[in-house]
Amino acid sequence: MLWSSSVPQDLVFGTHNFILCGVSLVMLVGSAAAVADDWVTKGFITTYCKDTKGEVVLWSYIFYCTKFYELLDTLFLIMRGANLQFLHVVHHAIVPFLFWMYMTQVFTGQWMHVILNCAVHVVMYHYFGTMSFSPGRKLWWRNYITVMQITQFVFDMVGTLPWLFIPECTARVDEKPFGWECIYAGYSVGILFSFLFGKILVKSFTAPAEANTNGSKETKKAK
Repeated sequence: MLWSSSVPQDLVFGTHNFILCGVSLVMLVGSAAAVADDWVTKGFITTYCKDTKGEVVLWSYIFYCTKFYELLDTLFLIMRGANLQFLHVVHHAIVPFLFWMYMTQVFTGQWMHVILNCAVHVVMYHYFGTMSFSPGRKLWWRNYITVMQITQFVFDMVGTLPWLFIPECTARVDEKPFGWECIYAGYSVGILFSFLFGKILVKSFTAPAEANTNGSKETKKAK
């Protein structure tokens, strides 16, 4: 463990998580309100395919910047002596690059990813913050965070489908040097994350059942 025992680890890590929870909530409300306003005043097609400036784009850029602050998650885990999961490393390595690609290719549909991801992160970082301040506490809804994450990836991919056939959207993709690569990268990441998070979900729900089964066997043997 690299962290000195004199430093209140749980306090620092918990504060970090609640900061991200609060920031995610602000981005969720801000980006959702901006999208709703643009949708009403400019229409769906402009908001979804054409709008490359304005408050929605600003919130997307702020969201992109927060992906680098989230890298502190990894630093804190290393300093606490925790083993890094493959999923954690892959997720934090890919997401900043993916949204950098979205920004450089001016993918206006990314507001959907921003809103959904912020909604999940409000719940997720609230959970991690709570667990940091109350180690050992059991929260029954823990596994449903993973369900929310997988649902987010599915909605991300389904919500991007119109970009493949709406003329105004495909024209935007064609005019960018790596427009279609950006779309394909997004789908590839969505499929990869759905698979990896799906494995975690299956394990989280089957482990308690296996433990109960093993416990029952041991009890019978004892009798």
